[in-house]
Amino acid sequence: VTYDSAEDALAYAAKKIVSLCQSGKYRPGDIAILSRNKAPLTDAQNALRRQNISCRMHRDGDFHILENDVKLVTMHSAKGLEFPVVFMIDLDDARIPFIHWESQSKDGDELQGRKLFYMSMTRAAERLYLLHPKRNRSRFIRDLDQQTIRRKQC
Repeated sequence: VTYDSAEDALAYAAKKIVSLCQSGKYRPGDIAILSRNKAPLTDAQNALRRQNISCRMHRDGDFHILENDVKLVTMHSAKGLEFPVVFMIDLDDARIPFIHWESQSKDGDELQGRKLFYMSMTRAAERLYLLHPKRNRSRFIRDLDQQTIRRKQC
């Protein structure tokens, strides 16, 4: 899903979560929102709460999987977990991969970012939504098999 602003992306995610839950197939507890950093998750939490969607921020070892709320998780903390529905947000090329301008191993940083991205994608058991800006989307999205992707603009 491409977007013009982060607010548009979060509004899309909130609307889609409501739709998925109203379908009867999913409940809020089946859904996770992943981001490389915590700040976009805080924004997501605020957007979801404005729509009266139950959500909770989670950290390593602080998971209450059976609770019926949308899980807000950093990509690093999602390792080993699985959810029926995953929204990966803030997929900007400056954030995933994160390559520090002073880094001595830019190739290594990119490889670590690629591993994190693909590990995060595999947290989705049934549905995966990749939300990225129109400009400067993550280079890893460009590497995906384009025939497996359904594009949408929000």
